Amino acid sequence: MNKLIKFTIYQICNFKFFFSIAFYKYLFLLIKLKNNKIKKNIFIFDNFESIDASFFRLIYIIIISKFFKANIFHINIRYNLFFRIIYFLIGSKKINIYLNDYKKVEFENEFNNFFKIVRTKNDLLDYKIDNLNIGLDIYESYLIRNHYPTIDDLSRSNDKLSKIVEEALKNYIFWKFYFKKNKEFIKGIFLSHRNYVETNIINRISIKEKIKVFTTSGETHSIHRWRDNSLNFFEHYNKIFSLLNFSEKKNAIKWSKSRILKRFDGEIGVDMDYSIKSAFKKNNLSYTKKLTEIENNKKTKMLICSTCFYDNPHCYGKMMFTDFYEVLKFLGKISHEVDYDWYIKPHPDYLPGTLENLRKCLKFFKNCKIIDPETSFHELKNVIDCAVTTYGSIGHELPLLGIPVINCSDIHPHMSFKFNYSPKSKSELTEIIKNKKFQIKDKEDIYSFYYIHYNFLNNSNLFDKNLISFSNNNFNLFSQKLKFLNDNIVIKDLEKKIICFLENDYFKTVDKSNLDILHQINDINFK
Repeated sequence: MNKLIKFTIYQICNFKFFFSIAFYKYLFLLIKLKNNKIKKNIFIFDNFESIDASFFRLIYIIIISKFFKANIFHINIRYNLFFRIIYFLIGSKKINIYLNDYKKVEFENEFNNFFKIVRTKNDLLDYKIDNLNIGLDIYESYLIRNHYPTIDDLSRSNDKLSKIVEEALKNYIFWKFYFKKNKEFIKGIFLSHRNYVETNIINRISIKEKIKVFTTSGETHSIHRWRDNSLNFFEHYNKIFSLLNFSEKKNAIKWSKSRILKRFDGEIGVDMDYSIKSAFKKNNLSYTKKLTEIENNKKTKMLICSTCFYDNPHCYGKMMFTDFYEVLKFLGKISHEVDYDWYIKPHPDYLPGTLENLRKCLKFFKNCKIIDPETSFHELKNVIDCAVTTYGSIGHELPLLGIPVINCSDIHPHMSFKFNYSPKSKSELTEIIKNKKFQIKDKEDIYSFYYIHYNFLNNSNLFDKNLISFSNNNFNLFSQKLKFLNDNIVIKDLEKKIICFLENDYFKTVDKSNLDILHQINDINFK
């Protein structure tokens, strides 16, 4: 019922926008950019039903397809009239995923084989077909679609799992033959995500076949070109900062300090557009009430900062735990081996279902309480001895407040620095927690990290940063973007920069000075 209500509201909003002047102006802009001189070449993109995210994305797709002189094709669209009309007017055709009788036989064999060899969660995460790891995509699709914290039933009788396995295998078999038949004509694909079965299977095949794969940054102000299945550049952060000159480093540190100070002052969404609440609120009237949740004794106090259970746990690459549920289960086991007090703090803007799942996880622990999600870290900094996260932003935030942080993932944004703990195995993680000699090293490196993570690699030369500071207000935001692009000079400059990016086969639409630094690092992603 909730899904039906949300779907109805979404369609009403689209219908309302369909009759707005801004919508028709945008369509005119897209049609004006449309390529009318095309060959047999193919450029594929996935349907991503977000009006804000699609605004620049569709413009990029048209410009890139024109460069390749390619026909545009889209996938993964169902019932949305709004996007169907847009795709029709820009000349995009739908690719329907289906299997003929010959391919159905291959599907049946693979489907039966899957449930013979997949017995555990790790089996699923490691499942490969033709050496492509689509098991990880099945795992994460199962969590996000069903809003489950983990997969308890890996049997064929689990209809929800069987349905996703079926979709994944059909996707794989269809795209395998499609690329085999059309490889000489496919010039690239443009994806909204590089995870989940509906997008990452075609991504994996494209990478294998050396087809160009493009994505946008989160705020859609830059374009990324992927050459392999890497999902991060974290191991290079320290090296990248070391390659900056003295003046650049000085300005970088200054910028980072000013941004972090804004976060600590309780400002919402500082370099994290997705955030709608602050974990650093000050002058909280319920300060005393919330701190009564912390036991008044001399035991070591461990704070677990939880992550959404089902939202892409392996977003940075396959980590050492199968999911966040298993992280809590493991920490719960340790709690029986040490005499500590444990606390779980949900993120203040936690997703539905989070608290219910966290309460179920309390059974794993010896001494553990869930504290109010609204509790500010400023309130906790003098009562908590150490914080634990999978790979969250507290890794660079809390050490500045005097709280040491332990990561539970061997892949995380801070891994090339030493200002928090980065265990490479579960045994090392256990040893760090049991040792309880928690320290904070190289605190000043936090500012170096912050600059590389939130500025240097997010830099885009497509737009002037001073011109694209839009207020985030749904359709008003759309109108602001449209007004911004109404200038022909802006459009021509945008096309010029994207063509430069394509002609030079850069890894990202980024300032040349940044590219020059990245090219000094011996890694295929930057070449």
